Amino acid sequence: MKIGEFGEDGLIGYTGKYLVSMDDNGRLAVPARLRKQRPLGVSSKKQIKGYVLAKWIDGCLGMFIESEWVKRLQELRQDGSGFKRKNRIFNRHLSPNAYTVVPDNQGRVTIPKDLIKVAGLQGETLIVGATDYIEIWNPERFEKFLAENMSFEESADQLFGD
Repeated sequence: MKIGEFGEDGLIGYTGKYLVSMDDNGRLAVPARLRKQRPLGVSSKKQIKGYVLAKWIDGCLGMFIESEWVKRLQELRQDGSGFKRKNRIFNRHLSPNAYTVVPDNQGRVTIPKDLIKVAGLQGETLIVGATDYIEIWNPERFEKFLAENMSFEESADQLFGD
């Protein structure tokens, strides 16, 4: 699939941002709109039974359907093997902080306590569609990240400008 094409179900992936409450047991309701959306190239007929939830980059958590998680791991392995120190170090940060989570009948996933701590989550939590995966943020951390990094315009210029 090329950039700009739509998936076979007409959706362009996970989009939007949603402020939701996490309960005292670490349960977080994934918005129905996100549960129904599919990343590019994944059929709407395929039922997603669970997600891989992991410590992710920039201080958030990443939630992936299995095929997208496998794709990310393959990208990691393209740069070399387990014999490269940088790959081993990254894998030692990633793998112990990745869990399979299955939504309950109400669309809630339980976030493991160590990931709650890593991401600084409590009460109000921000869920962000990141096209081919979902990010879970502490809302204040997300706003701080945006404020401390390039603006939308600067980022667009870096990606698409001269």
